[in-house]
Amino acid sequence: AIMHYQKALQIETRHFQKNDARLTKRQQQLQVLARLQHPKSSLVVARHRSIKSKAGSRAGKTNAARFAVAKKRRSSRIAKRRTLKRKSPLRRVRAMLGDPADRKQVAHYQRLARRAIAKKQPDQALRYYRQALTYEIKQFGPMHARIAKRYRTLARVYRTKGEMGLAIDHYKLALAIRKTQLKAKDPRIRRMVRLISRLEKTKASP
Repeated sequence: AIMHYQKALQIETRHFQKNDARLTKRQQQLQVLARLQHPKSSLVVARHRSIKSKAGSRAGKTNAARFAVAKKRRSSRIAKRRTLKRKSPLRRVRAMLGDPADRKQVAHYQRLARRAIAKKQPDQALRYYRQALTYEIKQFGPMHARIAKRYRTLARVYRTKGEMGLAIDHYKLALAIRKTQLKAKDPRIRRMVRLISRLEKTKASP
């Protein structure tokens, strides 16, 4: 039936104009037959292809939008990693610690000073600790907590030597630094004040 209708349509297209009602009627009849008997016929397939092409164009647009969003997210992740790398705790610690060469020198002089103390040579230990102190002041500045700690170690060495005056002076230097960093009621400040007063009493007593 579809084949006969197609032949009739071919003949009618030769004799009638394109806008003729008979031609449109014949085309409608062909479409109905194609849908009823052959759902996968050429007319239905053509329509399906057109729908598929539209869906493909929409899918292409959505895929492009998804790709753009994914690219944006990836670039933001990379930027975040870079900022985290710049602000990483390890880098901050390295910046706080200063030059590696200076750190090596400080560690070297500390080892030498400890060996000198173990051998009961306080004069050499004081000399090595003072050399380490110069490098630490270069690294951290004169008002750092490490400098206060170094003054306390020097004061302890002077106490072992029996030079209480120099020991008290170094304890006072350490206390002055720590007062700039800690509160007045801090237990570390109070301990140091008690220690200085006790040393002054022992120095005053004959």
